[in-house]
Amino acid sequence: MKKKYYAIIYFTFSVTFCSAMNKNLIRSKTDSIYLISKITFTVNPSGFDIAYNDLKINNQYKIIIDSNGKVELTWPGKCPNKTLLTCSYFGKIPKDKFNEIKKYLIQINFINLAEDYDEETDDSGSNTYEIIFNNDKRKFIRDPNYNIPFLMELKKKIIKIKNEIKWAENI
Repeated sequence: MKKKYYAIIYFTFSVTFCSAMNKNLIRSKTDSIYLISKITFTVNPSGFDIAYNDLKINNQYKIIIDSNGKVELTWPGKCPNKTLLTCSYFGKIPKDKFNEIKKYLIQINFINLAEDYDEETDDSGSNTYEIIFNNDKRKFIRDPNYNIPFLMELKKKIIKIKNEIKWAENI
């Protein structure tokens, strides 16, 4: 009787353990298909929306998030006035914040997204994303219409991170 009892426990434990290991292997294999090293998000408003406020509150900026947690906030182009404005800030995020965005990018299958979601040409601003992955491969995505739901969600995640960072000026 004891042998049957131990055999049942051993069998149950083996199946559970193997199943858990298999799920972890599948998850880690899926997560490592795209080794994302850097995410750049740029907000370029239309010519009517441009304001030259401090970058931390401005509606025009570029944020670069490295996989090691370093984050840079800068102007999308040339700094408009180096004497009156801070031209770049630096900050840091925990690894789990980067992984949250990475998982979302994998979930929306970023590699197969269109490079441009422009339906008609006009002078509107745009959001652009650049994802660097797998040894310097680059994926560009441009959304000038701001109406693609999964890109709006990605933008919200990045803005949330931007607002949580304790920024330091680049001196």
